[in-house]
Amino acid sequence: MHAEFCGIEIPELNTIVIALYRPSTSGNFHNFMKNLENVLNKIFKNNTKLVLIGDFSKDFQTNSTDIQALVNLTRSFGLNAKILDYTRIKKCSATTIDNIFTDLPDECCSSGVIEPGLSDHSGQYLCILSKTVNVESKNNYFSTRHINKSGLFQLKEHLKLIDWSYKESTSNDVNTFADYLVHTYKSLIELCFPLQKATNSASGVMWFNNELKVMRDSVIALKIVSNSSKDIVDKNAYLKARYL
Repeated sequence: MHAEFCGIEIPELNTIVIALYRPSTSGNFHNFMKNLENVLNKIFKNNTKLVLIGDFSKDFQTNSTDIQALVNLTRSFGLNAKILDYTRIKKCSATTIDNIFTDLPDECCSSGVIEPGLSDHSGQYLCILSKTVNVESKNNYFSTRHINKSGLFQLKEHLKLIDWSYKESTSNDVNTFADYLVHTYKSLIELCFPLQKATNSASGVMWFNNELKVMRDSVIALKIVSNSSKDIVDKNAYLKARYL
């Protein structure tokens, strides 16, 4: 695998956001660059702003040939890097392997690195400042699929009826079989878990609970102490908490 890409369009901001992940131990960097260029060529529009964000698995603190090629490619589309701080701090190293590229003017956005205390990577953020965003009602409608026991039972029953001998055919390549799987599961999900209209509300289970908030705040506090004191004991305490 050379890279994974995922994108969304935000019409209210006239912006397309592309998130990517490039594995550090697999894939070919040259092929990754070709794929990235193809993606940018496909979505590039004169009147639309772009945001490219992700884990590139290349240290932007260096001036390597790969980094130069990556920066040159993004600049050819008018995209500039926004992250200058370290995004992955380990016991014996600190690197900037995550970054955000955008063609948004500096006066229209702000960016930086935050310490969530939940991963070995720091978080990166990009705030887009706009006066044209339409704020809709808090009770606006949206579509959702409810995953319930009844639907799961139906899904299992339908899966039993599928003729899986299709995968044994030597005349079908892996891409054809992958398309068959995607189409099959997509059809069954739409059948067993139909879209339903719902409204936004303040209720629901929040994954970022109080326990995680306390953990994050503790790690941030230890980092502040470590940066201020420059003491090895404080630094080790921070690193130990960071990599729990």
